[in-house]
Amino acid sequence: MARVYMCSSANEVIDALKNFDIKGLAKDVLPIKLHMGEPGNKNFVSPSFVREVVRYVRGMGIRPVLWDTTVAYRSPRAAEEGYLDVARMHGFADICDVYIEDEGYSVEVQGYRFEVAKILQPLDFFMTISHVKGHIQAGFGGAIKNLGMGGVTKESKKKIHEWAKPVYYGIKCVLCGECEKACPFGAIRVDRAWSYSPRKCFGCGLCVEACPEGALKYLRENFLKGLAMSATAVMKGRRSVFVNVLINISAHCDCDPDGGPIICKDLGYLVSDDPVAIDSASLDLIYKNCGRVFEKVNGINPDPILDYAEKLGLGTKEYDLIRVR
Repeated sequence: MARVYMCSSANEVIDALKNFDIKGLAKDVLPIKLHMGEPGNKNFVSPSFVREVVRYVRGMGIRPVLWDTTVAYRSPRAAEEGYLDVARMHGFADICDVYIEDEGYSVEVQGYRFEVAKILQPLDFFMTISHVKGHIQAGFGGAIKNLGMGGVTKESKKKIHEWAKPVYYGIKCVLCGECEKACPFGAIRVDRAWSYSPRKCFGCGLCVEACPEGALKYLRENFLKGLAMSATAVMKGRRSVFVNVLINISAHCDCDPDGGPIICKDLGYLVSDDPVAIDSASLDLIYKNCGRVFEKVNGINPDPILDYAEKLGLGTKEYDLIRVR
């Protein structure tokens, strides 16, 4: 059973981090995986919080480096220099060195190949700080999403979305329109015939899940399973300490320039060395305090990503919640 530490402040997070042998595992350099926010978004992890974590890491004689990967959609963050500009604008570049990765190395999981961020190739340990929030395609984003989408190259990001696009079997279709209702991007239209725009489709797979007749199948894999496999590739041969930030819990992802409304009250921070356990605890806390808000606003049950990740051996859903005081 995994340990998950529950904290209400940055000081308590530092106390929780002392339960892990960061100095022994990190050696000289500690890459810290962090989404540094899309321009316009105000809900990403606070630089002041990150500064406290970095100060603690430096105090152990370790050089911290904030890092992320370039994105696959149109954004300043699609290029290294553009993302570095965003990091400066959001106040991260004056905390410590920032590194944006655009290259990868190949790792296989269940017959699929993922291009894992090259910064990790020589390392067996890093830290992950994740903002817990909603996501229009995954339901919610936490540690697994941060690794599975943010820990790989833009080519692998595109693949994960591509795999979840629908394949249409017209012989089974009764033109009920449930897929059209489910699609958040307007990629499907159902009238006297079924029509689909690949250009508008982002590969969330909601239409496949909504079809009551089995007329739609995934091109290759469910989006949540793709994320879990990708996260497993990122963690292959290495360990991480995870910090989940349950502050400014918004309806949508930090990749969204808006991010949507805040849908749950602030619940503090969680710390663990198990990405499945920390995401499981994050969802349990949110469900307990605010109900199934991610499912309500995004129409997606996020729980299966935990099942996929656990079956892949990424971690366990079972945890002891330890209150740090």
